[in-house]
Amino acid sequence: MLKAMGKPGPRRHTAIWIVLMAAFILELFAYTWCRVQWTTVSYAMVQADRTHRALQQMEHRLQTELASLHTPARLETEAVRRLGLVQPQPRQMTRLP
Repeated sequence: MLKAMGKPGPRRHTAIWIVLMAAFILELFAYTWCRVQWTTVSYAMVQADRTHRALQQMEHRLQTELASLHTPARLETEAVRRLGLVQPQPRQMTRLP
């Protein structure tokens, strides 16, 4: 009778320890999963930052090239070379009132 109402038996202690150890192991797995996810996201962010910087540099180069393509000297050179255009002679010009 004392045993039934007194201290819990060894089986009960074992069950409690198993539950506590299972909870601890699950917590370790959850922590490990979180760290792996954090590392993966960190690497992805670094790669995205590198890509962003590379695209900004490319945009800057393309903007510079576009500005150089619109210069009057270059347009004149291309008109002469590609289209065979020349400066008009004074007799070819007509003054409008």
